[in-house]
Amino acid sequence: MLEFLKKIDRRVIYLCIALSVIIPMLVGVEFPVPTSPMTDQVYEAFNNLEPGSTVIISADYDAGSQAEIQPMTLAILKYCFENNIKVIVLGLWPLGANLVENALYNDKVKISPDRAKALIAEGKKVFVISKDTASCEMTIEERDGKFVYVDEREEGKDGEECLAFSPEDSYYVKGVINAIDREVKPGIDYLNTGYKAGQVVVITQMLEDVVGALETDISGEPIKDMEIVKGLKTINDIDLIFSLSSGTPGAKEWVVYANGKKNVPVACGVTAVSATEFLPYLNSGQLSGMLAGLAGAAEFETATGYDQGKATEGMSPQSFAHLVIILFIVVGNIIFLLEKKKS
Repeated sequence: MLEFLKKIDRRVIYLCIALSVIIPMLVGVEFPVPTSPMTDQVYEAFNNLEPGSTVIISADYDAGSQAEIQPMTLAILKYCFENNIKVIVLGLWPLGANLVENALYNDKVKISPDRAKALIAEGKKVFVISKDTASCEMTIEERDGKFVYVDEREEGKDGEECLAFSPEDSYYVKGVINAIDREVKPGIDYLNTGYKAGQVVVITQMLEDVVGALETDISGEPIKDMEIVKGLKTINDIDLIFSLSSGTPGAKEWVVYANGKKNVPVACGVTAVSATEFLPYLNSGQLSGMLAGLAGAAEFETATGYDQGKATEGMSPQSFAHLVIILFIVVGNIIFLLEKKKS
């Protein structure tokens, strides 16, 4: 047995790890995700905001860290819009603001069957991914008092109406804005100002003149007359800054300047590998909370009661993969000890 374990091909290990990711995704296994103290701090920072408060979301990341950061973006935006918190977005990284724009309008946001029915009643477009139709995405419609989707893709079912809301189906809308039960208006409820070149210079300018530093929205329109910035002068008029950060410039610069110089509350969402770098700021109280990687995003979804989120969905495959890796590490150490004893 010992000789067999020693000679396991590395490709077998790769296959086991691949299966540990694929099988939970196909079966739909979910692990409960308890919250950590630093995630609770982020939740409290947002929960303590009054309706009508203004939050800056600084998109300081790019496509390379999208897998970890984008679920945070979706969860944060959803919570803000549901609680009538105004959101101003800027990007210190070239792609950041565009990724937030995708979250607003294009990214899939999974919803419950009851929520799907309510949105359909409001006239919003809801999509279904059905196991009965080879996982094709289709739009749900209400016809003659029944919720149906038309399967036009699978051979043999062209144009056939299929009843929606079977237990195996998954439902989603495109964009956070379409998942909210009220109308969310640009320039009033949120503002995406796009990429702002200058890195730290942008932050220092915002300390004294937020509107002047941001100047235009993502499409190049001046923002000075928009309702969302009325009464907004210095950074002290902002109730919370949340940096979605995967490097420099990012959360550290916001802590140093916005919190260090003006005492504005700053929280952040960072990649898991960089989380330890921010623990000193968290322990000193300069950071009002931190979401660390996909796990942090899933914890925030748990804290806000959003059990359909992308992060929660992604935690099961990740957890199974970690268990398999741990198993191989344990087996490897057992083999090492047995060989040592034998010699």
